[in-house]
Amino acid sequence: MKNTFFSYVNPQIGVDRGNCLIGPYRPFSLVRLGPDCEIPHHTTTGYHSNSPVIGFSHTHVSGTGGVSRYGNIRVMPFTGIPLYHDAPPFFQVPWGRRSDAMLSREQTAVGYYAARQDFFGINLELTSTEHVGVHRYHFDDGREAWIFLDLGACIQALHTMPGEICPFEHWEQNPRSDGGFLEMSDCRTVRGRADLRGGWGNSMPYSVYFQMEFDQEIRCAEFANAGGMVPGGVMKLVSGKNCAGIFCFGKINELNIRVGISLVSIANAEASLRRESDGRDFDQIRQESEAQWEQLFADFEVIGGSFEERTLFYTMLYRLHCMPTDLGVDQENPFWKTGRRAFTDYYCLWDSVRNSNSFFLLFNPELARDFLNNLIEIAEHSGGWLSDAYIANRHAYQQGACSADIIFAEAAGKELTGVDYRRAFQLICFNHETNSPAPQVTGRARRDWNEIGYLSTRIRKGCVSRHIEYSFCDWCTARLAEFLDEPELCERYDRLARQVWNLWEPERGMFAPRNPDGQFLPQSDYWQISHTESHNDLACCESPIATWCLNVFHDFPGLIERMGGRDAFRKHLDRLFDSGIWFLKETMAHIPHLYTLIGEPERSAEHVRYALRSQYRPTPDGLRDDEDFGCQSSWYLWNAIGLYPLIGHSIYLLSPPLFSYCRLKTGTGHIIIKTNRSAGSDYIIGLRCNGRELDRAWLHHEELQGECVLEFLLAAQPEQWGKRTLPFVLTAAPML
Repeated sequence: MKNTFFSYVNPQIGVDRGNCLIGPYRPFSLVRLGPDCEIPHHTTTGYHSNSPVIGFSHTHVSGTGGVSRYGNIRVMPFTGIPLYHDAPPFFQVPWGRRSDAMLSREQTAVGYYAARQDFFGINLELTSTEHVGVHRYHFDDGREAWIFLDLGACIQALHTMPGEICPFEHWEQNPRSDGGFLEMSDCRTVRGRADLRGGWGNSMPYSVYFQMEFDQEIRCAEFANAGGMVPGGVMKLVSGKNCAGIFCFGKINELNIRVGISLVSIANAEASLRRESDGRDFDQIRQESEAQWEQLFADFEVIGGSFEERTLFYTMLYRLHCMPTDLGVDQENPFWKTGRRAFTDYYCLWDSVRNSNSFFLLFNPELARDFLNNLIEIAEHSGGWLSDAYIANRHAYQQGACSADIIFAEAAGKELTGVDYRRAFQLICFNHETNSPAPQVTGRARRDWNEIGYLSTRIRKGCVSRHIEYSFCDWCTARLAEFLDEPELCERYDRLARQVWNLWEPERGMFAPRNPDGQFLPQSDYWQISHTESHNDLACCESPIATWCLNVFHDFPGLIERMGGRDAFRKHLDRLFDSGIWFLKETMAHIPHLYTLIGEPERSAEHVRYALRSQYRPTPDGLRDDEDFGCQSSWYLWNAIGLYPLIGHSIYLLSPPLFSYCRLKTGTGHIIIKTNRSAGSDYIIGLRCNGRELDRAWLHHEELQGECVLEFLLAAQPEQWGKRTLPFVLTAAPML
């Protein structure tokens, strides 16, 4: 019997080390349902294997680093008798010992989560639609069924309580309840609103509306808020901070719950319930989820490789389609209506720009177009500021430059149609040229850039990495100006892009922090992060200078020349890998492919192959780092099929595919990849593109359009294939 594509997906991969969501979701759905663990075990998803679980909430992020976000509208089934005498905050529901809240027999599949709660005698199952969380609870015979509903629930950062200052990002507040209300509208329905704020990226407020429907009658209900127990009246309503309710259903065997979620209104939440779940039971909704994912996976058919490699491939494809959150067309955006598709939870472009935006540009250009048009709309409705991160419908923390610049330029270079590039260019220029009230969130730290031509130690955080990113974004802006036939602006931004070398210290042959007076700051070690918190390092964000210097995407020729030529460049790469400094981090994701720039694709193949086998495993700790908004997932997907994008460009660097056959749907046709893959055949020694022999280790975007057939000839030992260097590497950019 042939496996379905979705049967390869294992949602438990990466839930511990990669912060991936273990619970069910649909592609880019608003509802992302899953278990939340007890403090202090919260990760950014709220979950960690083998930790006590305090409920199942309907909003989550997946794969993110930093501190927590969401975990709202939390439901906890239990049995027994609640103890009210010390309520609130949790009505003293009887899970006083951590071991009482443990789950066993966890099962996961596409769009499905199940587990056993031994202490309470409950078998629980979860599935979902785009806007509805669906719960099914089986209670052991003779147990009285209760549901605890917490509207103040938020996933907390490690070892902190709601509203405290986050330990990792001192300018953020830990998530907390600001208010809301909960009412019981009839004996099977409760509804309300949770007003919340805080989390990674910003501490701005947001609201989540819901309507919850039970298939059994509520026998009794109790309510509370931050002030204490609220006596139940005829209307059964409570308002204020940390609203919560407990509902008893008597001795029943099964309870089904459907929870419609909206960012706009209870009416929207109820409409989603009617549209997406009426007339279907739990199993039918789960089957619809499987069918939706199967349709998506069918566009990415791979044959061959090992079962583990196929499992990782389709699981990473599943991860890639988790965020951002699709708000629909004038459906779930609480701030404006434009007749165009809207999104939130770009979390964040600084991560996705490395490879996943390029993935959608090739394989789902309609979606890429919608993303870009939405970024324009966000800017137009927020003072002209483009987002690098946009979370809970608000601008959020910007770790470097705004990566939207890169994505627009790359899309234009790849001739993606339907995007207002001129308006995008105007907004990019505004962001570059306008003093920002909060450059850590939008715009730039312009004072240094304009006055002295580099980002100095005066900005106090990531001055070297931000400087490199500002320069690359200026180069991308120049390419967009070139695309729009604006020669004067093209020349201006090309000149600004060359400022990248103003932080190059010739004596040491490396970038270095520089004081406003022009003096370089002595560096004891360019190969290590100097700060205990890597994202707060004075020089670079999350990676050392020795790796950040390899992010000069717009002038690799200049970098190679300043390092002392190809031999010196090769030695620098060798040191990164030989010393173990390199691992699969977003700012280092492209580095294994840089050997190809100097005509050594066989070295790139070796390091890519090693990373595919060492950085990914089909286990809860199977990712080396945070999944990071598609970066880790896309890295596997790209390299498994033998292509890797050079961001901001229209070039794909090649490595040996993992599979013997791939059939991949693009926006204009299909890419068919054929190989003679066998054990140990880890080097490319020949390539045909639509029957034409190619002796180069890269492809142009236009070569992959239409019906494209790539035939890789692989061998156990490298030969002379692919020794040509890329054309743009042959001449260096002029020095300043």
